[in-house]
Amino acid sequence: MSFIKKAIETFRTELLDLTKRNNLISYKHSARSVKQLRIVEECISNIYEKILSGEELRIDFLPPQDNTPKDERTEEFKRKHEKLKLIDEEYITKKANLGKEPSERAFLNLDNWLKDKTRVELGLRPIDRAQLKTAEEHAKKLGINPSYDLALTSRDKKHSDNKLQTLFYEDQIERRLKAVHEQCRLYENEAGISILYISLGFLHWYETETSEEVITSPLVLLPIGLKKELKKGKYEYTVFGRDE
Repeated sequence: MSFIKKAIETFRTELLDLTKRNNLISYKHSARSVKQLRIVEECISNIYEKILSGEELRIDFLPPQDNTPKDERTEEFKRKHEKLKLIDEEYITKKANLGKEPSERAFLNLDNWLKDKTRVELGLRPIDRAQLKTAEEHAKKLGINPSYDLALTSRDKKHSDNKLQTLFYEDQIERRLKAVHEQCRLYENEAGISILYISLGFLHWYETETSEEVITSPLVLLPIGLKKELKKGKYEYTVFGRDE
């Protein structure tokens, strides 16, 4: 019997990871990860109530900046730009040199560098990009608060709609949500499990009294589903609550 008890205890520790490798214990926010999507300028209690009541919430994106050149909004430019991200060795090296979590300004500067290179390859005239803003700067200009801190309660009309605001543009949100949607379908079809959750609130804590590393843990996790629909020639993504 003692052997069986020891075996059970061993299996239990292997099944339950209590180290910082576990995202439920130590969660890392990353603007570059396609496995997560940060929501801004929303009300936590409203999201909670809407999901539990069965309402669908559409994931919303930032409108394009007014000073984005028209010739860079074309499908030809977008395809060429995305292709260079995959095959241009100089870009890949520069991106690697930025590190795992570069600042948004550093990443924007690199992306602008690649857009300039895309223009050269397509035979487009050079432009001045000095006026281009980061997504957070653009959001602030639109009256959208890009902070990680969300309102706990609110009666503001902008918090009562059925939208979830993000800091991504339309083409960026499409690529990210497409990857999330495909990964969720893969797990559901092959393993029969749903892996998508929305986290409402995070706890910041320290392992010891002398530790300087802040650990971030999700507080409330709600199981959700992701629906993809084609409307007016473009895909629209909505989330909804699901039963475990």
